[in-house]
Amino acid sequence: IKSDSYINLQSNIDFNGEDLPPTKRIKKIDGKNYTLSNIDTSFTVFSGITVKNIVFDDIDVSGDSDSHIFIDRTVQDVDITNSTIEATLEEFSCGPSVCIYNGRAGVSENSTLNNVSVTNTTITMNKGSYTSDDNVISKIGGLCSVNESSSTIQNSYFSGSISGYGIIGGVCGYNRGTVSNSYSKAT
Repeated sequence: IKSDSYINLQSNIDFNGEDLPPTKRIKKIDGKNYTLSNIDTSFTVFSGITVKNIVFDDIDVSGDSDSHIFIDRTVQDVDITNSTIEATLEEFSCGPSVCIYNGRAGVSENSTLNNVSVTNTTITMNKGSYTSDDNVISKIGGLCSVNESSSTIQNSYFSGSISGYGIIGGVCGYNRGTVSNSYSKAT
């Protein structure tokens, strides 16, 4: 794939449980309302690109302490179904008597979402080696783990389950940005 490439899907693609090819050189993907399905990966699926008009079905993202489908991106008119996003708390720092554990999990982080629907999806922050004597500063959310002041979520929703340790929100685990006409039906 050439640097600064633009991709327009022309059919559905089933990855049969494999990783996506690297997307670092891609600038924009227009799914033309086609579906990418059965993706199994241990890293963020899309970082630094614009994604629109696409359906994702059965994406499994199982990473270390930071698991998302999108980071720092514009995402528009996207449907995500039957997927799993899973991370594990990671030791952030330790003092003489207590350790701090951190992690982030959600569909996105620091992204602009417009018309994004997430259904039948599970987001989990696993315990790792964390104990009740330690502090947890992780953020977990249905649509985003962290929504910074430059990020916007609008006309979007999450329906599925969210569980774990730390700050848990149905829409966002931590929000300093703008959220409008969006909701969560998380269990």
